Amino acid sequence: MPFSAENFPMACINSPPPAILDIPIIHHAWSLALHSSLNEATNYGAGLHKFHVFCDTFSIPESDCLPAAFPLLHSFAIWAVTDPDLEDAMFADGMVFKTVSIPTVCKYLAAICAWHLVQSWPPPLSEIERERLEFSLRGMAHRQGVSQK
Repeated sequence: MPFSAENFPMACINSPPPAILDIPIIHHAWSLALHSSLNEATNYGAGLHKFHVFCDTFSIPESDCLPAAFPLLHSFAIWAVTDPDLEDAMFADGMVFKTVSIPTVCKYLAAICAWHLVQSWPPPLSEIERERLEFSLRGMAHRQGVSQK
């Protein structure tokens, strides 16, 4: 199923700033552009689903999900790529992890960023925040490489 706003509605309690002028033909053209951009994307639906699973798992208030702040996205990325060592007491509480690869979580983050744009919010990550995320994910990749030896 191709990704579209209709397939993955997100009723947000926060109101975004206007993205375009309130002119019907402009709204229509913008809607066509959004649908075209989203139809090019792969894994957007899976990325948004995984993000919602994370938010639900950790009882993140809906008002904090969109727009999403850096700590939420950073935490989501770390959680999504965590491959827990079940002998580690911190992971012994029975929480189920469905680990995805680092390239996959990067696609998921792209989906969340795209969703922000579709909803008329600014991109959620600054350049320095992207660098911090990449640094953390490199660490997770190294840890996973070490744990697989």
